[in-house]
Amino acid sequence: MAGRPRLPARHRTAAREREANAFAAAITMPADWLARELDESQDFDALARRFKVSRSALTLRLEELGLASRLAPRC
Repeated sequence: MAGRPRLPARHRTAAREREANAFAAAITMPADWLARELDESQDFDALARRFKVSRSALTLRLEELGLASRLAPRC
């Protein structure tokens, strides 16, 4: 069949999963809300609880939005 080559199924599945995760993060942690909450609280665990997400999901979203550096380092 002519046209561009198709990715193997496992790669298509991984790409769809990444897209779904990004969509879910945008819905559960809207950028403006997350930035506002970050201004009010530097407590990472409290932020995760506030948005009802895992610590890893919060970390990824903060990094994606370029907000991770605004979080106070934990000692």
